[in-house]
Amino acid sequence: MFKWTSLLMDKSIPAAHNRPDWMELDLCSVVPRFPLTVKPVKGLMMMMMIMSLFLLMMMMMMMMMMMMMMMMMMMMMMMMMMMMMIVMMMVVLVVMVVMVR
Repeated sequence: MFKWTSLLMDKSIPAAHNRPDWMELDLCSVVPRFPLTVKPVKGLMMMMMIMSLFLLMMMMMMMMMMMMMMMMMMMMMMMMMMMMMIVMMMVVLVVMVVMVR
C-alpha cells in the first residue's frame, strides 16, 4: 500500500507540472487499471444536468400527481356535497311530511 502511494506521488507530481490543462485529471496515475482521462468539470456539469433533469421530471410528476389528487379530492368533495345535499333534502322532506302529519 505504502509503495503504491509513493509510486502514485512520483507519477502524479511531474504530470501536474508539465500539463497545461490542470483540470484534466489522469486517472491512470491515480487509479491503476483505468486508462482514461477525465475532465471533472465536464463530468460534474453532466451530472448536474442529469440530476436537474431528473429533479424536473420528478417535480412535474409530483405536480401532476398533486393535480390529479386535487381533482380527485374535488370530485370526491363534490360527490360528498351532492350526497349530503340529497340526504339533507330527503331529511327535510321526511321532516316536512312528519310535521304535516
